Amino acid sequence: MNIFYRLGSWIVDTYAELRDKLEPGWLAKNKSKLVETKLSIYVFTSSKIGLTGLILVMVTLFLAIFGPFIAWEPYNVYPILLRPDLAGKLPHPPCWSNCEGLPWAGTDHYGRDILSLVIRGFRISLVMSIIIVFTSAIIGILLGLLSGYSGGIVDEVIMRFTDMMLAFPGLILAIAFSLTLRLSLRDFMMSNPSFTQIVASIFALDPTDAPNLANLLSVFLALILVWWPPYARVVRGSVLTIKEQGFIEAAKALGLSTRKILFRHLLPNIMSPLLVMITFDFATATLSSAALSFLGLGPQPPVPDLGLIISQAGQYFPERSWWIVVEAGTALLLISLGWNLVGDALRDVFDPKTRRSIELKSKIVVRE
Repeated sequence: MNIFYRLGSWIVDTYAELRDKLEPGWLAKNKSKLVETKLSIYVFTSSKIGLTGLILVMVTLFLAIFGPFIAWEPYNVYPILLRPDLAGKLPHPPCWSNCEGLPWAGTDHYGRDILSLVIRGFRISLVMSIIIVFTSAIIGILLGLLSGYSGGIVDEVIMRFTDMMLAFPGLILAIAFSLTLRLSLRDFMMSNPSFTQIVASIFALDPTDAPNLANLLSVFLALILVWWPPYARVVRGSVLTIKEQGFIEAAKALGLSTRKILFRHLLPNIMSPLLVMITFDFATATLSSAALSFLGLGPQPPVPDLGLIISQAGQYFPERSWWIVVEAGTALLLISLGWNLVGDALRDVFDPKTRRSIELKSKIVVRE
C-alpha cells in the first residue's frame, strides 16, 4: 500500500483512538464507518489520476497560503516610476543574463516581476473559488432540502425561482450583477475600514486598495447569485428519491423533528454526488472569476489577479508579452487541472462498481 494510504490510515486510527478515550465505546460503535472511511482512502490513493490531482491541489494550496509571504516583490510598487531608464524596454522578456537589473522570469509593462505577481495570484484565485463554491453549495443545499422534503407550494415556489435563474446565461447574469453591486460595495467598504481590513487580510492585499477589494467582492457575490441553482436541483432530486425510504418513515414515526431528519438522515445520504460536484466546481469557479477579471469586471491594477494579468498582457501579445500569458495561464491550468483530477478520482470512490472491484483486492482493518 502506498504512503498516501498509510498516512490517511494513520490519521483515521489516531482520530479513532482519541475519540474512544474521550467517549469510551465510540470505536466499537463506529468501527464499520471507520472501515468504510479507510476503504474510501484506499480507493482514492489507488488512482494515479487522483494522486496527481491531489499533489497539484496541495501545491496550489501551499502557494495560496504562503504565496504572499514567499513573493519577493510588493505588488503595488511600479519600478517604471522609480527607474526612468526602463521607458521603452517594458514589458521585458525572461532572461538568464544581461537582464539590466530586471527579474529573470520577465516583467509586465509596469516593470513588476511576473512570477512574483503570479505567486500572489494563487491566494486570490483560491479564496474566490472557496467562497463562491461553499456559499453557493450551502444556499443550494438548504433550498433543495426544503423543496424536496416539503413538496407542495413550497416546492413549486423554490423550483420555479430556480428555473428562472437557470434560464439566464450564467456569465451574462454574473456580469450584470457584478456591474450592479460594485458601486454599493465600494461605498460600504470606504465607510467601514474595519471590514475592509478583514477583507484585505483574507486576500493578502493592501487595505488602501478598497475600491479594488469592492470589485473582488462584487465578482464573487455575482457568481454566488448564479451558482447555487444547480445545487438546489441536484439536492431536490436526491431528496425526492430518498425521503420515501423506510428509514425516513421510521424517523418520522419516532417523532424526530424536521431539522434532524433533514440534516442527520437525508443530507448524509446525498453527500456523495455533492462532494464530486463541489470538487469540480472549484476549478470552474476559478476560471469563471478569472474570466470576469479578464473582461475588466474584477479588480484593477495593481491587484495581482491572474485574469487581470492575462487581460493586460493582451495589448502586447504575442510578440512582447507571451511570457505573461504563459506564466499566469499555467497557474490557472494547475489550479483547475488539480481540482478536476481530484473530482474524477472521487467519482470513482463513490461509484459502487469501481469501489467493489477494488474492495475485493484489499483487506481494510481498524486498529483496536
